[in-house]
Amino acid sequence: MQIQGSYRAGQVASAYSALSGPRNTSNTPSAQTANFADVVTISAAARDRLAADQPGSRQGAVHLDTDKGDVALNLDDYFGPKSTVINGELPPLLMPSQRNIDAITQHLNQAFPAFLAANGIPAAPASINYDGAGQIQFPADYPYAAQLKQALQDTPGMDRELMTAKGLSEFKNLLDESQAFQQDYSAANGQSEINAVIARYSSLLSSNGNTASMALFFNQQGQMHIGKASDAHVST
Repeated sequence: MQIQGSYRAGQVASAYSALSGPRNTSNTPSAQTANFADVVTISAAARDRLAADQPGSRQGAVHLDTDKGDVALNLDDYFGPKSTVINGELPPLLMPSQRNIDAITQHLNQAFPAFLAANGIPAAPASINYDGAGQIQFPADYPYAAQLKQALQDTPGMDRELMTAKGLSEFKNLLDESQAFQQDYSAANGQSEINAVIARYSSLLSSNGNTASMALFFNQQGQMHIGKASDAHVST
């Protein structure tokens, strides 16, 4: 069974697409998924050429999964104050792979503490989340909420990187659960087993389920990990 037109998939895909900025119509969620599958078939020569064409191919670059294949990118440049246009094209779109999530998490664990220090913010919030309108949310008792909001408004690249970490994680979580559901559904024998599978994945199939909802969690020094949003107590 294939999940067609899932409400939850549409929500997460729309949020994820918004992180990458304007794109042409070939980058619809279905096309993005197809491009992600194409990553494994791109030739080594093509990967090398794409990597060589990117500004991140210099020191400090990391290899990431993109809609253009395996590309070396410098995340300081990628999430810089201005999007880098290469030969008239927008930067590659990051795909929801674990390698990309790990790379962005590692980069944020270096950049975010320095960002806090540069803006005179003594401690990171316990968590960061975003509401349906894309507005940032902090724990209700976080004393530097206004200061951090202003710092992120003044440094949109950092805000975009935080949102990307959340968006990629949500998209990957949804894809993983969708694949598990399809496998279990295909293996089910008889209506009773089918009903049991549907019940097990009810949050995935429900229009108001929270299966893909994730949040960013920090220690006081600004080191981050990603977890379920239900574990965060946030306030606007």
